[in-house]
Amino acid sequence: MVTSAIHRVIEQHAAMSGDAVAVVETTRSLTYRELNQRANAVARRLIAHGFRRGRHAFVVMPLGVDLAVMLLAVLKVGGCYSWIDGQGGCSPYPTGVSISLGREEGQEKYQEEKYQYVDVTCCLRAPTQASPNLPVLTRGSDTACVLMDREGAAAIRVSHDTVVSFGQHAGEAATTAIDSGAFAMWMVLMTGRTVTLEPSIQVAAA
Repeated sequence: MVTSAIHRVIEQHAAMSGDAVAVVETTRSLTYRELNQRANAVARRLIAHGFRRGRHAFVVMPLGVDLAVMLLAVLKVGGCYSWIDGQGGCSPYPTGVSISLGREEGQEKYQEEKYQYVDVTCCLRAPTQASPNLPVLTRGSDTACVLMDREGAAAIRVSHDTVVSFGQHAGEAATTAIDSGAFAMWMVLMTGRTVTLEPSIQVAAA
């Protein structure tokens, strides 16, 4: 089945080859099944705090396993994310995830929205438990990632269609560095391979 949603592609890998290793960092790793189940748990916690389809989330985390889970969870709810590398500690947002509870995604400046910090630590590090994927409708044209400019305005909105299209050609291009949208990570995961994520901002595909 052809799908135009990033998380749906990864859910298919979790169903078909769940024991394959999806993400690795220095001392931790998750299989596709574990990644998917943990993201389901985080997604439900976000919903419990009022996060809905079309809303925006600021994710402030260093590159690593937790980031992969967090971004995948945001997409599963039907939301979009802006990733801020939390390694340097220079972000105005707390480490973790701050979610929009007001207007839907599409405003010029997301900082004008009301955001709520949600502690998802328990879900990120808890033992994985089987849970069904969320039945949230996601269209290929929906925004997956919002790249911000220096003034905090939404400079570029990247759709699921765009990322999935790039993923179809992942084998033709080298994935050697992470970008501000974490697209290089999706390129690897959508092919069912293993992505190594390190705080040094490097991505290596196996």
